[in-house]
Formats: sequence, C-alpha cells, structure tokens
Amino acid sequence: MGPLAGRAQTTAPAPLPSLCWSDRPSAGALLTTTEGPQGVLRIFYPSGLSTVRQRFSAPVVGLWCHLDDRFGFSPEQDQIAALTADGRVWLGVPGRMTQIARARGSAPYLLFWTRDPRDACEWRNHPDAADCPTHLVVVSSERSLLGQPGTRVEIMTPRPRFLGRTVKSWRLPNIEPARIDIHGLLGQRDGHVTLVSWLGREYDRSRGPGPDDAGALHAINETRLYTGVDRRTGRAWLVQSDGINSQAPRLDVTLPGPPMADLPILIPNNSDVPETVSVFGRERATGRWRGWHVQLKNEKVRPLTLPAVQGTVLTIVGDFNEDTRQIGFLLVTRLGDTDHLQRWTP
Repeated sequence: MGPLAGRAQTTAPAPLPSLCWSDRPSAGALLTTTEGPQGVLRIFYPSGLSTVRQRFSAPVVGLWCHLDDRFGFSPEQDQIAALTADGRVWLGVPGRMTQIARARGSAPYLLFWTRDPRDACEWRNHPDAADCPTHLVVVSSERSLLGQPGTRVEIMTPRPRFLGRTVKSWRLPNIEPARIDIHGLLGQRDGHVTLVSWLGREYDRSRGPGPDDAGALHAINETRLYTGVDRRTGRAWLVQSDGINSQAPRLDVTLPGPPMADLPILIPNNSDVPETVSVFGRERATGRWRGWHVQLKNEKVRPLTLPAVQGTVLTIVGDFNEDTRQIGFLLVTRLGDTDHLQRWTP
C-alpha cells in the first residue's frame, strides 16, 4: 500500500502529537493530541489503553517531560512542562498542571530547556542538582516597532518562590523561529532557512531558491540535519550542514515526489553519529503521509512505503531496539475516539 490517505489540507494542520516515554516502558507514555480547539494530555499504555489526564484550552505545541533526570521519569508522578498555542506555559504533575506564565511574543511558540543560569549553578562550582533546577526556554515571534521580524527568547524559572518568572530575556532581530534544539534555533531570515545559536550567531544558511520554509531540526554534536519545503514549488529538501565554523552544507538533497505541505519528522538511525536518516511529511494537495530513507554518505534516497493502518496516522516516532541495535518506527494512529501504537520496521 502506498502513502496513507487523508483529508486535503485547506487550513494549517493541528500540532503534531508529542510522546514522552517513561524509563520503564510498562509504565506507559504521555501523549498530547488535539481535539477540536482543545489540547489533550493522555497517559498511553503499551496495551493500547489510554486515560485523559488533562485538557487545555488550546492545542499543545511544546512538551518537556524530563525536568529532573536524577530519578528517571514517571508519567503519573513527575512534574512536566507544556506550552499551548495561545502562548501559555504550564507546569506540574499531569492532571494538576497550572499556568505559570505567558510568552511575551506571538506565535509560533517553541519550548525547550536549559540549565539554571545563576552563577552559583555553573558546572565549575559543583552545584547540587536540587538547588539548580532545569529552567524553561520559551521562544516566540516578536516584531520590532517598525514591523521587522524577530525572535524573543525567555528563560523562565520553575523555582516555587519565583515560579514562572522570566530570569533572562533577549531578542534576536531579523529571524522568524520555526524549531529549537540544544545547539540553536532554526528559522527564516531574508527568505532563507537559517540555523543560529540561541544568542543569534549564524551557523548555516540554505543556498539557492529554497528551502523557504523551515522544517525539522536534529542537531548532534557537530552534525546538523534539517529539512525544508520551498513555499512556492513545494520542493522538499534535506540539508546537513558541516561544523559550526563551516558555511557550506556538506549534504543538500532534493527529495523526490509531489509538493509537500511540511516535513516535520526527521529520525536518524543513530543518536551519536547518524549514517542514515528517515524523513516524513504530508503532501500539500492531499494530506497523505510520505516518507524517505536517505543515506548521508552517498546521498542515496529511496521512498518509504508506509504500512496499512486502521484509522488515521497522527505522527511517527523513532523506536530503537536495544537488542538488535536497529531503528524502527512507532505510528501513533487514531480510530474513532481511541489512539493506538503500531510498530513498523521497513
């Protein structure tokens, strides 16, 4: 069977679901989905059963679960953070999360994490992890008084006494945010996709007529992979930029196929130094999912045929098998009011 059928996309698609696995797979995962205007947070169990833990007034566009890695992550007991499409920042145990702040700028909104920025929490001072909690990075779009595009970066504290307070904030001029990673931001600048550090230093800029829309970003040490879609032609691109000091991309591949609406999913075969990467997105005209497998060394591309499923594919995530050391995939699907996980190894 070819790429999965779906409705034509006449409006902006809902945010892709986020999935956070427990350190013990039997304990399940947290799954965010969109139902109408609401965002929904569920605990999803390997058996396929799920329970709704919390509903939000807007779709969830960012989820961060590993706020305290000292004790692993439990989807039922540990504090998590979420960011909704109305710019609200939420914190707490699933089912009891409360709004702690609101992003200063406007959509699109991005959520990430960083260490406690206080001087006492510098690594050289050997701080106690309990005294230096993980802080939240909230990114939003913010235009200047003259209407020029820009990005607002805010670092917010989870410390109870100052809960939700912005402890650091700065603006990056002339870049529109699209994705965030530990190494920086992927956005648009002067009609081109640009990868910049959180403080605005430019690492890499796409060449030629595209990609004009920023897609997924996967940064691994000195290797940076990202995707893009040319807004006019729908041409899909995969770019691997070289090290921080190099401006020329090491790999620049056009993915064959019809015009694409987006390329939101990029899954490398290795979390350290990838040799191959799988890219998934939705066709512009039909909304069908389409995938490619790309060998980075020789730029060889082959299409991936998605398996038949019951219902609708919501998203696709990587599924690393510790025994075989191979990467597979998990398809998150919905049939009626029920969500399911389907394993898939091409």
